[in-house]
Amino acid sequence: MTTSPNNSILNKYGYKVILALFGSIYLVIVFYNHYFFRTWCFDYGLYNYAFYDYAHFRVSDCPLFFGNKMSLLQDHFSLTLMVFLPFYWLFGWLTGTYTLLYIQIFIILLGGWFVYKLIELKTSDNILSILALLQYLVIYGRWTMFDADCNIAIMASSMVPAFLYYFEKRAFRLMALVFLFILISREDMALWTAFIGLFLL
Repeated sequence: MTTSPNNSILNKYGYKVILALFGSIYLVIVFYNHYFFRTWCFDYGLYNYAFYDYAHFRVSDCPLFFGNKMSLLQDHFSLTLMVFLPFYWLFGWLTGTYTLLYIQIFIILLGGWFVYKLIELKTSDNILSILALLQYLVIYGRWTMFDADCNIAIMASSMVPAFLYYFEKRAFRLMALVFLFILISREDMALWTAFIGLFLL
């Protein structure tokens, strides 16, 4: 069975065009929001404060908690920002307070790529894989990141397709790394991943 030139082009470039298109839309929105002071000071301010803090080897009380003396770790126990610290030092001089926004977009797009690869692996159907990618990128959960600007739960959920893909490929070391990333993202992810594990079992 031969593949038509149109199908070949779709196979090679379809998902790349979609990821580039949505990546551009996401970048424009987050840049516009932050540049014109439309980012929400509380959540994104907390994350940036803690990100700076961790990069300088401190875990201090954040003044954005309105008089309650507590650090971000006491609000949501998350080690994700600590995982991202190399990006603070590599790109922080250039991207400044936009750094976490760009990291979040990259993780969401990476999750989309894994959706595409997972459906392709399970069905060998390129059209279905592209439709699954589109569905992933347009669902409400992807767009809620613009509401609070940076959301670690969205980043963690975006990595679930990678976890499932590595499970299906029996690449258990990579699967374990992704699972660890999801698990340390927030304290409630342990319950969520327990049910994912039960399903896979």
